[in-house]
Amino acid sequence: MKRRSLAMVVSIFGLLVVASCGGHTAPHQTVGSHSDTTINHGLNPLTVEDILATIGKAGLAVPNPRDVTQRDCPEIGCANKVETDTVSIIKFPTPGNAQLYAGSIQHAFQIEDVVMTFTSLVPTNEQLADEEAVKRAIQ
Repeated sequence: MKRRSLAMVVSIFGLLVVASCGGHTAPHQTVGSHSDTTINHGLNPLTVEDILATIGKAGLAVPNPRDVTQRDCPEIGCANKVETDTVSIIKFPTPGNAQLYAGSIQHAFQIEDVVMTFTSLVPTNEQLADEEAVKRAIQ
């Protein structure tokens, strides 16, 4: 019983450390609510709309954008979420929250407080181009 309690305390501490540290993941990491998109959450001042515009200005496709913040953010803890036919862009209150979410799903790209997920229709080279455009905009 003592061992189980100690393991639980260590696990919770580890999660708290990860959440409080925030930070970046690798540039292309494949890992397992509020509707006001002008609010600045975390270090990154860009809104999900700014990020979509950045991708579009880079000549990359972001067809049929729709705000799904009300639908998805209460469940996953994000601040804003826009999805298109090719990519979802999710902004979290902190980089740590984004990192925890990115670590819980497959094929996620995370930078600061933003997580991007791509549909299977998007070739890897286009995903990398989208990611590079967003990295340049945020950094």
